[in-house]
Formats: sequence, C-alpha cells, structure tokens
Amino acid sequence: MSTSINERDSIVDKDALIEHLRDELTTLGRQVEEFQDLRMSIVKVSGKNGVRKLKAKALTTSDRVNGHCIGTFLRNVLWPDIKMMPSKWHKWSKNPRSICKRILGSVGVPRGVTDEDYWSGVAVSMANDKLCAMRSNMKQAMFDRFVGKRMKASNKNSITTLILFFVIPVDSEDQKNEVGVLVEYDDGVVLPSARSWVSNNILHPSYSDAAPLLHFLDKYTVIIVGGSKAMGKYCKINKGKTLLDRVTESDIAYGFLVYENSYDVWKEEIVKLDTCATVEEKKAFEHVALNKYHVQRGTRLPLYSDGWTPEGRKRFDTICGEVRDMMKSEELWSTLQAHWKTYVAKNYRYSYVLRNITNESEHDDNVETSDDDDDDDCIVHLSGDKDDFLDGDSDAAWTDEVEQGREKRMRVVPV
Repeated sequence: MSTSINERDSIVDKDALIEHLRDELTTLGRQVEEFQDLRMSIVKVSGKNGVRKLKAKALTTSDRVNGHCIGTFLRNVLWPDIKMMPSKWHKWSKNPRSICKRILGSVGVPRGVTDEDYWSGVAVSMANDKLCAMRSNMKQAMFDRFVGKRMKASNKNSITTLILFFVIPVDSEDQKNEVGVLVEYDDGVVLPSARSWVSNNILHPSYSDAAPLLHFLDKYTVIIVGGSKAMGKYCKINKGKTLLDRVTESDIAYGFLVYENSYDVWKEEIVKLDTCATVEEKKAFEHVALNKYHVQRGTRLPLYSDGWTPEGRKRFDTICGEVRDMMKSEELWSTLQAHWKTYVAKNYRYSYVLRNITNESEHDDNVETSDDDDDDDCIVHLSGDKDDFLDGDSDAAWTDEVEQGREKRMRVVPV
C-alpha cells in the first residue's frame, strides 16, 4: 500500500515538473517573440539617434557582422556605379536586381526570419546609416581639400583634431586664387574647357590644357573612390594601373556635382573661418549662400532620402553623359593617361603606381513619407552584371574582400 502511494506521489511530482517546464518554455517563447518584435521594429525608428540607441539594445552579434558586410558591399560594389539611389530603393522586392536583394545577398539572414522581414526590420536601416555616413564623409573631405591652408588660421584646437583624422597635403600654389589656381571654375561650371573637348573634337589636348582636369581628379575625385589608402590597395592588386583606370564615370560626375553644388557655400565658410575667431562670432555669422542642387542645411529630409533635388539628379545625369563621352573616346582617354604620368612625376602627390614596375605592358533627421507599395523604382544595373543573372529569377550571392569603410566621423564645420 505504501509503495503504491509513493509511486502515485512520484507521478504527481513528474506531472508538476512537466507542467512547470511547459510554463517556462511558454514564457521563454513569448520573450523570444518580444525580442524579435523589438529587433524588427527598428524600421519604425527615424533619426540617427534612434537608430544608434536601438543598435545598442536590439542588434545581435550576427546583425553587427551583417552591418559590416553591408558597408563593404555598398562601398565596393554598389557605390562605384550607383551614386543616386532609386527613389524606392528601400522597398522590398523579389527582383534579383533590386537594391534589397543585392544587399541581402552579401549577408546571412538569421534563422526563423524571412528575407523580407529582415530587410524591413534591420538591414534597410543599417544600409541607410552607412550611405549617409559615406556621403557626409566624402563631402566633408572635399570641403577640407577646398579650404586647404586656411584651416590653420582658424581655431587651432579643432583644426588639430581634424588633422589627426585626415592629413591633407596642400600645395602653396593652391592658395593663389581662392580655390586653387589649377581648378577651373566658370559661371557655376567646374572644368568647362575639359568637358567640351569631345563636342569640339579635341582628342589630344596638351598637358597644360589637361592639367586642371588631372588636378581635380587628384584632389577631389580620389576622395570619391575611397582616398589614397584605397588607391594603394587597388594598385597592389592591379599592378600598373592608375587612378584613371580605377574611376568610373559616376565617380568623376559625382565629384563635379558636389563641387558645383557647394562652391558658394564653401566660399562663405572660408569667409567665416577667416573672420570669426570665437564661438560666439561663429554662431552670430549670417549664412546667405545656398546649395544649388541639394536641399539647404537644416532641412528635414524624408526617410531614406539623399537630399538631392530633381534638378540635381538631372544635372548629375547630364554630367555623366559628358564624362561618358570622354571615357569612351579611346584617343582622348589614352592621351589623358599619358598626361597623368607626367602630372604624377611633376607634382609628387600620389604616385598610385608601384615603383617596382619596370614595364607596364607586362602586367595587366527624418520624416516618413507614404509610397506606393507596387512601385518598382528599386532596380539598379551594375557594371559586373551578367546577362543570365539579369534575365533570371534566382538570387545572386555577392561577396567582396575589400576593406570595410569607416564610420561617420566628426564634422568640424557645417557644409
């Protein structure tokens, strides 16, 4: 009789234990669902501060690794060909040519989460954060080059911090004529003479005529392709190649666009640096110059927007056409490549060519906007696309083993 009672008590204890474990499992499952909901809710957060707070609270280690992969993909695969993102680039699409499918092809989507949910909940915000940082860093670096030695006449403490982050070699002759004697700028257009070579059938310009274009490529366009460090790595992999082999038409066109857009604003900033010695004077300085093709400073951008106006996008397409004609002209481009070697030897700025090569011929703050869900303006075409991929429906696995870009750095002056 006692044995029967003990067995019955044992069974009751087991049932209670099983029920307790079930309750714990249910609780843990609910917590996991809440955590996933929190991670996926990142898309509802607007503004860089909101995204950064959620990064610390919700993103897992795999999410952070994916963030680095996204940054590498954007910098080395997408950016060289695509400077103006499609208006609906952030929308989910199953088309393998869409931005979302291309980016997700470079990351590992966690188990239990669909591609669409991971894109909308995590990846799109990380991609937007990387794009914003990349654009801002490039524009700031171009402004630093534009200002040159004038930075040293300003606040020495802040300028010392700038130099630690970005050392800029400046030629003394750059100070002779506001933006540098070698930068041709006339009536709102940068390098108008060089951009008219094709239309005027000038295929063999002299070195003196080509020098302003080469100077701009060396001083500004190199920033768009990642700077001298990226060029050094490119030359190690592609022996005998130079900057003119590395740049794309959109790299050159984007540098032209940023320069033309910001010229008046940058000149005003130079006046501010030269005349304002204290923080109070800088705050009291009245800004009157305006961007030509970009929204003005202080404007609240729609979420996932880059700020370029319709006129700016149209201007970019026009410049791309001019640069494309120059690069397609074999006679003209080969002439510029020959002049580039002379320019490098004369200026000693960035050689870009390995010195052990003896015979080059031996080596080869944001506001949500409502969008139509069926808008397919998220498709882009990259130079490396193959016909079978473009015409197919399968996903593409995109990988690139190039260095990850830097996070957005401190802005010293507004641009």
